[in-house]
Amino acid sequence: MIYLQEGPIAPVLAKRVADLQACAYAETGMRPWHADEIASLLNNSCNRLYVAHEDDFKNASLKAFLLVTFVAGEAEILAIAVDPHHQRCGVASQIMKRMIQDCEQAGIGHIMLEVAETNKAAQSLYHTLTFVKVGYRLQYYTFDGIEVDAYILKRQIEPVTK
Repeated sequence: MIYLQEGPIAPVLAKRVADLQACAYAETGMRPWHADEIASLLNNSCNRLYVAHEDDFKNASLKAFLLVTFVAGEAEILAIAVDPHHQRCGVASQIMKRMIQDCEQAGIGHIMLEVAETNKAAQSLYHTLTFVKVGYRLQYYTFDGIEVDAYILKRQIEPVTK
């Protein structure tokens, strides 16, 4: 199931999201966010948290999360992480597709994100979801002290006509 959280979140959920990100990012060397950083982001009404979990949300571990900003007709993906035990199972595609549907409904014109040029798995996912490269950021990420460039990707959204 995909659950959408808008607005402030409970500290326990912020901790679960932070723990998932730490686990998912462990091999990359990228610094995960702390629970208080995640909670702070969700105090902003423009930010939304999508969470993939088992049917029993309160007792199940999280499979994945997606943190996105919707503002001024644009969405920007701030972070996405999938539990290593659920990678390559379609969870990232499901959570992204749900967010894309919400963008269509909200009249969002396009979605933007940055992805490390070394993250081939994520690039493949985004390509499948029709994101295209529109730019480049030099030394955007730091992984274990090593600076890595990023691609800027964009996906146009076709609004839902009523």
